[in-house]
Amino acid sequence: METLTVNKKTLITITALANQLNTSQKEIVQQAVNEYVEKIKRKNRLISYAGILEEEEAEALLNSIQNNRLNKSLGNQ
Repeated sequence: METLTVNKKTLITITALANQLNTSQKEIVQQAVNEYVEKIKRKNRLISYAGILEEEEAEALLNSIQNNRLNKSLGNQ
């Protein structure tokens, strides 16, 4: 297996997180990679629907999503 090299700022961040969460640097990196993979999977699932909607349907869906996000942001203040 190849060794991963990161810049000093990233290493400082990983170290700080590991200390705060009382875990290893390796665990922090593994969890970050796993979260990134899940984010990509969710995005790909959404994109898979893009070709099946008519333009008006897609715009309406996008507007609905944006409105829901805005309402959540306003509700949390």
